[in-house]
Amino acid sequence: TCHFSSFLSLVPTASPSNVQVGMLNLTSGVVRWSPPPPQEHNGILLGYKIQVKAGNSTKILAQMTLNATTLSVGLHNLTTGATYNVRVVAYTRVGAGPFSKSVSSLFFQQ
Repeated sequence: TCHFSSFLSLVPTASPSNVQVGMLNLTSGVVRWSPPPPQEHNGILLGYKIQVKAGNSTKILAQMTLNATTLSVGLHNLTTGATYNVRVVAYTRVGAGPFSKSVSSLFFQQ
């Protein structure tokens, strides 16, 4: 019998962890995360997708696709006093795994 399992790529079975959103200034922030555990990659990670939503809205304000070596991204043109929800997902050539839990950040006047 042939065993091809080592050649199969699947989607990641875990989401990125330690997702954090921080303020840079009144209208800019940064999102940071850690990769899923290596045993959960299920193939070569090609990168991450980041989704940004406003407050309780289901409308996606921004969506970014980044390569696998990028573990942070800047957010710009944010509104002071607004709450943003950010989530991150890792993907292989087969597709995306589970999203991280949404992380909320309130951009307030300093």
